[in-house]
Amino acid sequence: MKHPNKEIMMQVLKLGKKWHSVAAFVVKGDRIISKDYCHLNQCLRKGKLFVATKHAEINAIEKASEKLGEGLLNGCWLYSSLEPCPMCVTAAIWARMDGIVYCLLEEDRPKHERDKKSDWNWIHIKPKEIVRKAKMKPKLVVGFLRKEGQKINYWS
Repeated sequence: MKHPNKEIMMQVLKLGKKWHSVAAFVVKGDRIISKDYCHLNQCLRKGKLFVATKHAEINAIEKASEKLGEGLLNGCWLYSSLEPCPMCVTAAIWARMDGIVYCLLEEDRPKHERDKKSDWNWIHIKPKEIVRKAKMKPKLVVGFLRKEGQKINYWS
């Protein structure tokens, strides 16, 4: 299968729309290995404990590693409905994934959401910057099916 793949991204967007959340898949060849979603206001919570690493992308990478029985995900692609944060991009690089495909960009979030200091303390480093500095360089596909993704309102 050739990546990026429109059918897979549409499934990612469908899952995100269903749960009003960010969604992420790990794909190997034409097979979806793992899926996860993370509501923008609740993904950092596990029970009552604040867990900063519980992003959809991280969860999908962890599930894929468990399912495949290995930590290195050579041949795999990470698909995400929203621009991954620096932690998630770095995790994909450490897992030696072949590529990262994402739909919406950080600037697609409404201004009032981007300006919230208490809810989202984003580190403003774009995935391109992280990949550029990495030894292992996954292919990066930015804004794939962005118009379709913009029709989904995750923020209301």
